[in-house]
Amino acid sequence: MAESEQVGAAAKKQRARSPGYPGIDLKLSIEKARLLHKAEGRNATPYSVALKDIGYSEKSGAGWAAMAALIKFGLVSEEGTGPGRKIRLSDAGFRIVIDAREDSSERDALIREAAMLPSIHREIWSKYEGDLPANDANIEYYLKAERGFTETGAKDFIREFRATLAYANVSAGDGLTRDAEDSNDGMTLKLPAIREHGEVERVTQPPAPLNLKEQRQLFQFPVSPTRVVALDTPFPLEPAEWNQLMNVLRAMQPAIAPPQPSHPIPEATHESFAGGTDDQDEELTFEALELIDKVDSGGVPAYRTPNLERIAHENGLDVSPEMTPNEIVEKLRLLRDR
Repeated sequence: MAESEQVGAAAKKQRARSPGYPGIDLKLSIEKARLLHKAEGRNATPYSVALKDIGYSEKSGAGWAAMAALIKFGLVSEEGTGPGRKIRLSDAGFRIVIDAREDSSERDALIREAAMLPSIHREIWSKYEGDLPANDANIEYYLKAERGFTETGAKDFIREFRATLAYANVSAGDGLTRDAEDSNDGMTLKLPAIREHGEVERVTQPPAPLNLKEQRQLFQFPVSPTRVVALDTPFPLEPAEWNQLMNVLRAMQPAIAPPQPSHPIPEATHESFAGGTDDQDEELTFEALELIDKVDSGGVPAYRTPNLERIAHENGLDVSPEMTPNEIVEKLRLLRDR
């Protein structure tokens, strides 16, 4: 292997990535979910078709980021893997997009729940107890020092998080927490119910009584050489019940599997990134990915604009006065493909 190829391979292997977060905010995600509903209703559709439904090509980096965000917010669910993977509007996503009532406490509550579904949202909300610092630098420091974010990823996440909170009208006291406590009936979960005006009511939700007559099955999943996770479940589960189980597990991830910043952050592939389960492609913001998509579709910038320069700077590019719009885009493309 030539020296230049070795250097390129090493750079790609060591490229910094930020932990997974929604690439677009909740408002835009819901708009994309409406497009999916208009095209497919509640039917499961191939992943590539779903990307086109929400306005992207099959190989669009911005499209992968957008679909990953819809998954993280719980607006859509995945079915299958690999080439057979399909996307379907979730129950929550369906109820949100069809609710055209001017005043709807149900829709508002679902939107607030969606805003807190991404695990990194819950983590930051819990850290600051719902009272985010006015200065982004405080949050940015925590993200970079404790959670492995790069500067570009931290700034992009904070912008998305604040926009999502504002759209969902989430304020101090709202959000979801999980507290487990012992009781004579076993484990109970305390879940806050968010009322119409943002008040939080803490309720105790006991486990449903077991139906001893129904068929049940115990599944055991090795998660390490010495540890096994057991799942005792009615069998078989309905697809809606499986989706609900996945949503609950994702929501409880910070409590069951607290983040451990000291562990190395794994390299993400386009396949895993598209699924919204692995790390965010830190190198480019969503705006930069969209810009490249537009250029690939034939939309070449005619001249340099303040917006183009802003996108370049936000992605860590040093833009000289002599650089043309095409040269700026090509540098962004090199960052994406590096």
